[in-house]
Amino acid sequence: MDFTFSEAVVLLSLLALAFWWTNTYLKRKRATQWAATEAVVETVRSVSRGHYSYLYVTEIGYSYKVGDGRFAGNVDVPASWWQIQPSPLLVGTKVQARVNPDKPDESVLISSSLPGIDQAIVPALLVQGVNQ
Repeated sequence: MDFTFSEAVVLLSLLALAFWWTNTYLKRKRATQWAATEAVVETVRSVSRGHYSYLYVTEIGYSYKVGDGRFAGNVDVPASWWQIQPSPLLVGTKVQARVNPDKPDESVLISSSLPGIDQAIVPALLVQGVNQ
């Protein structure tokens, strides 16, 4: 079976999308077993992403402690997932994160602990870099 270049590009894109979705699903599933810990919102920044159409996201930076170490995470939350417009007033808010016991620098944010987020449409765990 011979593929044209455009068919090969489409096939590779679909394979990459399937890999990304599977990886995200499995990470969220594993993370449900990780211990929860208190985290603090450190930064809130609204940014526009995209080249042809704009996608607005809010970057939420947070920090947490595990043992003697201090760690940080960052999640992007699409604008459509907010019930209220996020603002810098969220800085200092205490939230909950789940932390990988084997790699304490790996974490996910528990979405229900983030004020103003629409729980009806948001996944239970916000994973760094994969929430769009």
